[in-house]
Amino acid sequence: MNKNFSFKLRAITFFQYVVICGVIPVMSLYLKEIPGISGIKIGIILSMSTAAGILSPLISVYIADRYISAEKLFSVCNIAASLLMTMLRQQSSFLPILFIYLFLMMCITPSTALINIMVFNFLGTEGRRFGSIRVWGTLGWIFMSLFFSYVWLGDIFFRDLEKSIGDILYFSSATALFLGLFSLTIHSEKKESKKSSTGLSLFGKDLSSPDRRRLFVFFLISFFMSVVDKYYYMGLSPYLRYAGVSDKWIMPVISSGNISEIFLMFFLFRILVRFGFKITLAAGAAAHCLRFFLFAFSDSIIPVLSAILIHGVTFALFSAASYIYLDMYCSSKTRTSNHLVYSFVISGGGNLFGNLAAGNVFDISLSTFGSYSFFWFIPAIVSLISLFMIIIFIDNSKRSEEHTSELQSRQSI
Repeated sequence: MNKNFSFKLRAITFFQYVVICGVIPVMSLYLKEIPGISGIKIGIILSMSTAAGILSPLISVYIADRYISAEKLFSVCNIAASLLMTMLRQQSSFLPILFIYLFLMMCITPSTALINIMVFNFLGTEGRRFGSIRVWGTLGWIFMSLFFSYVWLGDIFFRDLEKSIGDILYFSSATALFLGLFSLTIHSEKKESKKSSTGLSLFGKDLSSPDRRRLFVFFLISFFMSVVDKYYYMGLSPYLRYAGVSDKWIMPVISSGNISEIFLMFFLFRILVRFGFKITLAAGAAAHCLRFFLFAFSDSIIPVLSAILIHGVTFALFSAASYIYLDMYCSSKTRTSNHLVYSFVISGGGNLFGNLAAGNVFDISLSTFGSYSFFWFIPAIVSLISLFMIIIFIDNSKRSEEHTSELQSRQSI
């Protein structure tokens, strides 16, 4: 394994999630501070990631590894995102924010899929070791939240400056520019054929009918999980303020959920080998249910913090495991298109229904019930439905069992 390339993959994963941490978790709170931006408008703005999730993967799938490498496309996306984040921070009107955020998400949305493509191309048949690289994204997320909260918003440094939670966009902008330039130094290292497919073959002739049906159900479950994630990211920051958490502690509290994620990501390979995909994905969905039910039925600080700590379990056991599950059905020729189509489903369709629904339910919950209970109850039910779908439809297929056997034999050497 090329250690230099492995180091660069870990570095770009780290810095990419530094960038994402400046856009995703506190955007709803930042927008809420702007006069005239209601919950419905916040939902509309955040739903622009839907258009990005629909358009950018469809565009990227015909560009990446055909006219430009995934690495170079990743670089272009980050340099453009850097400029757009700076512009976004300077806006105070609904329409400019709406359109700038749309183009920003057009740049950010394919980045995760492009990183995954680079990582899985590098790992080849050792794809279940994905967690050992992806965990550096979690570390980047934690670094950004702690640095911004303690160094910038804290009272120890920069005391005489006027500071706002929206300033995180400037920090993300600088990081995105650095990342865009740094990623120009990496070159693809695929363990198999470098030739990509020329079309979308996710449900194509290279898969059997049972595999196609299994993947269809898996995509539907992932769509539901993407919807509930939008509730989490839109509602959490305002909910923490409602629960009495001060602004400077909001990001550290949110990032506390990544503690369990770090631990589980390091052991994800062994978890999948030991338990298989069915149990692992079901455990991730069950953690989703528990998290939202804790939010729904209590707003005291201990249950809230407990629910946030569960977030790492949901990501490692469902989201990260899902990327590996998908890659089990990919060849070197179909990997780029399949991962980008998956991004289309979760970042496009999931964002559309998730953000719009969350924005409307957010206003209804506060105006009608005067609390967040109804807001959190909806994603709890959706998560429960997804859990039942995993139990009924997902199994450890022959392909998964063969891969598990291969990995166990490797592990014993």
